[in-house]
Amino acid sequence: MVAALGGAVAVLALIALFGVLTGGEEPRARQYLDSKACLLTGADGVTEPETSAVWTALQDASVETRVKVQYLAATGPATVANARPFLGTLIALDCDLIVAVGDVPGRVVGEVAPSHLDRRFVVVGVAASQPNVASVAVGSLREVIAGLADGD
Repeated sequence: MVAALGGAVAVLALIALFGVLTGGEEPRARQYLDSKACLLTGADGVTEPETSAVWTALQDASVETRVKVQYLAATGPATVANARPFLGTLIALDCDLIVAVGDVPGRVVGEVAPSHLDRRFVVVGVAASQPNVASVAVGSLREVIAGLADGD
């Protein structure tokens, strides 16, 4: 009994020491909101200048708002038919906002968005004509993500 009590005291002392050494800091892993913004790119991913700027804006907005961001490159031929399953993947991943940059990703959003009125889409670099698709400039993406964080 005394040995068990001594062991318990030792464990509590170690826990207290760990708390003192770490300064009671918040977890180092980023704590995300329950919102996700996903970027659909062309085959080159985030390496093209316009796409890189969009990805950087989304990452910066994520740091500010704690909205999780991710991207998916539509690899293969640069056609709407080829990009459609990649957009379908983002829809299946329950992305709250899907951002498309470039001609083919923008066109596939224009084609698929009317069938998914429960989703919000943003296109960069192409015009939008559907009620659930907004066309924005790269500089406006932070405001769009902030609205997602606020539940808009």
